[in-house]
Amino acid sequence: MAIENGSYWVIHAGHLSERDQLFRSGTVAIGWANLGDLSQIAGSRPAFRSAVSKQWPQWSKGLVQNSASQLFRFIHEMGEGDPILYPCKPTREIFYGAISGPYQYVPSGELSNRREVRWEGKISRDALTQGAKYELGSALTLFQFKNYADDFRSAIRQGTKAEPESESGDLLQSDEDETVNLVATQVQESTADFVLDQLLRRTKGYPFQTVVAGVLSALGYRVRESAVGVDGGIDLVARRDELEIEPPLIKVQVKSNDVGDPVVSSLAGKLGPTDLGLVVTLGSFSKQAREFAKTRSNLRLIDGEEFVELFLMHYEKLDASLKATIPLKQVYIPVKQL
Repeated sequence: MAIENGSYWVIHAGHLSERDQLFRSGTVAIGWANLGDLSQIAGSRPAFRSAVSKQWPQWSKGLVQNSASQLFRFIHEMGEGDPILYPCKPTREIFYGAISGPYQYVPSGELSNRREVRWEGKISRDALTQGAKYELGSALTLFQFKNYADDFRSAIRQGTKAEPESESGDLLQSDEDETVNLVATQVQESTADFVLDQLLRRTKGYPFQTVVAGVLSALGYRVRESAVGVDGGIDLVARRDELEIEPPLIKVQVKSNDVGDPVVSSLAGKLGPTDLGLVVTLGSFSKQAREFAKTRSNLRLIDGEEFVELFLMHYEKLDASLKATIPLKQVYIPVKQL
């Protein structure tokens, strides 16, 4: 059995009403119908990746990988008897049960790739903790629900009885749900991880210099970039004054990988009496580099994690071209009420 101990398979129906009806009747289906009978593909992950890539050559490697992984799991990893959940959006209920049959190919468009299930019951989505709701809301069609699986089992045991109300009649669930803060943290960490990953993928090397310049500009500095190959160890020069004649002058070294003491001490050697030094990297700094920086009051180090915080904090002030490189939109996330 490929499913992790204590976990559930979760499958989403998407926006097709006929798929929702099929799911509720005891049959779950997965898309990618253009691949035909999945049992005709060799039973290995590379074979599934190859089949998806051949069918949709315009897709990115990440999309191919995710699609192939879900398809492979559906036919080769989901075992009879495995627990499964179906979050039903129309009724705001979570159906729970077990896989009861092998993979079947029934030619019928987006409902062709099927597995039989035996539903044992259902529970209101409102009975779940915020953490469980968040995990069940994954964008994937098929995945394993494990982080809040115990919360779900607890909700099943307790049933769907109404939450206690306050004297004003308001539900107390949001006040008592300790997973609310965890969800907010997970959303923030996921966004930060995404931004760091995209910066590494799209701007690693010289292009990252332009990103750092953009963030410094958003912070209110006037920035000049050095030309490629002629920086002499100084990638950017930043000042506060518009005429660029008043101190301090901030000399910036930009890196994409982990940084050791030689880079930091080299920049320190290029600082004049009134200059400030800044090293920015998408990676991290060695212990020696950080210890050296502590001995210099005019030297500042910013690693990848801190830079992403600055990037997100000042995102709305960034140049349109930078926003286009990593497009984000403002959303609201839950926080624990005080």
